[in-house]
Parts: sequence; structure tokens; C-alpha cells
Amino acid sequence: MNDNAKAMVLASSIGDALSLGVHWVYNTNVIDKKYGRVTDMLAPKLASFHRGKTEGDFTHYGDQTLLLLESVASGNGFDPNRFADDWRAFFEEYEGYIDKATQATQANFNEITQRMGGYLIFRNKPFLQQHFYMAMVPGAPFYRLSSLIISKTSI
Repeated sequence: MNDNAKAMVLASSIGDALSLGVHWVYNTNVIDKKYGRVTDMLAPKLASFHRGKTEGDFTHYGDQTLLLLESVASGNGFDPNRFADDWRAFFEEYEGYIDKATQATQANFNEITQRMGGYLIFRNKPFLQQHFYMAMVPGAPFYRLSSLIISKTSI
């Protein structure tokens, strides 16, 4: 990974961990009163979504980002089928917060895998709607942006 990509991943990871303590708290007055400006890692005490997490841990978004990086590194590049397998296995054991988008993705995986006779492949149209794959599909909503990011960071 080149220096730009490393910096991007590091900044994303730090930002995610830094946000954990106030994640899902949208009233800035509550945050200001309790913590002021957030400059240190905090345990998530203001909201109940991240029970069991401690200061410095990732949110569920950071956990999935790390999973994606591990999947890319283990296979020497991005493979949507390998990542789908990794993602599903990860969430079978996940004890952190699972948001509605993740729940919907799990349900879609289960429904489509049953329809496909247990075989999952990302060339099937229903998967083009999944939130973590849309950026990789030419013509899909975030493809241009993800292509630009990839070209500028040499990922």
C-alpha cells in the first residue's frame, strides 16, 4: 500500500475510534456539556448502541473497514465473493451494534443464497444494490467517486 493509501486508512481508523464515545449522539449540547471538544478516545457512555466497547475501539463501521482491509490483504486484491464470505462469517459472531443497513444486507444474503441453492456470486443483479458493493459496479451510484479515490490513492 502506498503512503497516500496508508494515510487514508490511518486517518479513517483514528476518526472512527475517536467518534466511538459520542457515536449516535446527535445533540451537540449534550456532547459539549459532558466532554467539550472530543480530542481523546472515549468509552461509549452517552448511548447504548456500543455496549462492551471501550475507548479506542472501532464503531461497527470501523470493524467492517478493518474486515475489508484484511480481506483485500489476504487475497492480494479485492474479490467481492471472498469479501462476502468474510463479511457473513464476521457477522455470524459479531457482538457489537448491528444497524438496519447491515440487518437488511444479512437478510438479502440469506434470501438470495437460498434462492441460488446455497451458491453466492456477485454478478447477480440483486447484489448490485448492497451498500458495500455499489461503489465497485460500473454505472452504480458511487462508482465514479470510488474510481477517483482509487486512482488518486493507488489502492
